[in-house]
Amino acid sequence: MYVPKSFQQSDPAILAELIQREPFGLLLHVADGAPFGSHVPFLFDADDGPHGTLIGHLARANPQANLSPNAPVTVIFSGPHAYISPRWYAEPETVPTWNFLAVHAQGTWQPITDRNESLAVLSRLTNHFESSADHPWTFDPTSPLAEKLVQAIVSFRIPVTSMQGKWKLSQNQPHLRWQRVVTELEQSSRDNDTDLAAWMRRFPPAE
Repeated sequence: MYVPKSFQQSDPAILAELIQREPFGLLLHVADGAPFGSHVPFLFDADDGPHGTLIGHLARANPQANLSPNAPVTVIFSGPHAYISPRWYAEPETVPTWNFLAVHAQGTWQPITDRNESLAVLSRLTNHFESSADHPWTFDPTSPLAEKLVQAIVSFRIPVTSMQGKWKLSQNQPHLRWQRVVTELEQSSRDNDTDLAAWMRRFPPAE
């Protein structure tokens, strides 16, 4: 993706943080000259491989589940985003924009064909996404339901080969404009806006 220098984010820990906070990604590949995408929840294992590994599963009926091993894929993750009004700048000759965070992860498709490994992926995903619950639901890999499920899905790994981050957070604006944007977002009733403001506080314009 196009990333101006002022919006570049390359710190692996920060990129991993966004993926872990916003794990619902868009899995893309090119088929017959056209892009094909699936919206998928991912688990990101930052310690598996040089750049980490994405783990998930697809419905077996999904054409993407039949990708050849080692096929190149891209996964896109989006963080909080919001419209930025020129009204907030209180200055003439300004225009609207949109602030956002995004990570593009490139990697290779690795389908998991072993039944037990696929069940382990389902257990791992469930445990991860249930971890914040007071009384988490548990996946029983020995149950008849698990047997039906493992036949209906394809689990996969995507070892990441590179990641690119775009943190468009008004860092290219004078500090006073940036501060006005943060203040407006913090006063919003929308969680998405206040989440974006918190990210902006972490990455202010260079003095």
